Amino acid sequence: MRRPAHTTAMFRRQIALFQAMIVSAAVCLIVIAGTDAFNIVLDGHGIVRPLLWVMLCPMLLIMAIYYRFTLSGAVASFEISVLILLTLLSFLWSLDPSNTIERAIPLIVTTCFAFMIASMTSQRSLILLLAATCCVMMFLSLASIAIFPQARGTPPWDTTWRGIFNHKNGMGAASALSLFMTYAAMKLSSGNTRRLFLAGFVASIALLYASESRTAQFVGLFSFIAIYLAFSNPRKPLSWALGYWLAFCGLLASGTLLLGSSLADPIFALIDRKPTLSSRIPLWELLWPYIQDRFWLGYGYSAFWYDSSPYPPIIANHPSLRFQPFYSHNGLVEVWLHIGFAGVALLTLLFLRLGYAFYLCMRYLSNPICMVILLVVVINFLMLNITEGTVLDRKSIIWMIFVAAVTKTFIVARSVLQSKGTPS
Repeated sequence: MRRPAHTTAMFRRQIALFQAMIVSAAVCLIVIAGTDAFNIVLDGHGIVRPLLWVMLCPMLLIMAIYYRFTLSGAVASFEISVLILLTLLSFLWSLDPSNTIERAIPLIVTTCFAFMIASMTSQRSLILLLAATCCVMMFLSLASIAIFPQARGTPPWDTTWRGIFNHKNGMGAASALSLFMTYAAMKLSSGNTRRLFLAGFVASIALLYASESRTAQFVGLFSFIAIYLAFSNPRKPLSWALGYWLAFCGLLASGTLLLGSSLADPIFALIDRKPTLSSRIPLWELLWPYIQDRFWLGYGYSAFWYDSSPYPPIIANHPSLRFQPFYSHNGLVEVWLHIGFAGVALLTLLFLRLGYAFYLCMRYLSNPICMVILLVVVINFLMLNITEGTVLDRKSIIWMIFVAAVTKTFIVARSVLQSKGTPS
């Protein structure tokens, strides 16, 4: 017996409404779990940590509903799956096992949530969802700056803004990501949706400038130029990708050479910074002996910097530093401290396989513009992690968006291989 047409249409509307509610909930959960919004609103009150755990429950509920997508994403990005599993297992050798477990569980939940989002959406839908997430975090940052004094700056950066993030550099990194994501989404949408992304694009420019994060400003400009050039000449994506990668490697090499030359002081003086990268270079040098002490498996996830750790005070007393760091300001160094060379090897394997996946997508897809955008997400992530550290960060929206981009790339590349066969 066939259903009446109006009943079928109503059923479809209900399904569409349910899916829209899930997407809206996903955007809100990513923003709340991936930023410091709770801490800004509550101004550091003691219920922030319990609220984080409460927010993980809706994520787990949605993943339970769409568990097949979560598993599919985890298999596609198996290196990341092994990485987050290793962070949990690191309690076995951690300096502070309870702290490691407490921080590893939110990392696993937020990462798996990104797996699910990437697996259940199309390429275009994922780009629009991530861009909408960027818009929400930009608008919330503007609102928090207008309402809460603690969102406008913290000592010694009282004149800078941090929005819904724990530091001005966090807002800078998020604004740099939002800058090119909202621009790309504008190119993929129309009407009121496009106007929404335009508003997010303008907010990104304002907040990127207000953050006074020089690294984020440079990375944001570099990423935006890459996206602009990609949309200006969409017929040769493989050539564009090669040029983009060479430009990134060239900038990395020239920056390294610059830091070791006599030109560093006057150039950094122009941007009101020091060639030590705000004492990051001395910090990395001081951390290397500690990395060598636990080279293979590290100190356990988040254990090197825990409150009772003896190492940060020792490092702080060194004449080249004279302040107590709370993390390494470098994604690779942070992973090495967390889970040792095992984690670094997994990251290396991830990026090697990712490079091949992008090559397949750029060569065989008839319209790889979404893959172009995801490639910029990945390179943007790499550049930001040179002077900051969001790899394996349990409360980082940058990490979650990176995981979603990587997972979708692997899924699309797998479908390309299945349809074309392994290229000769």
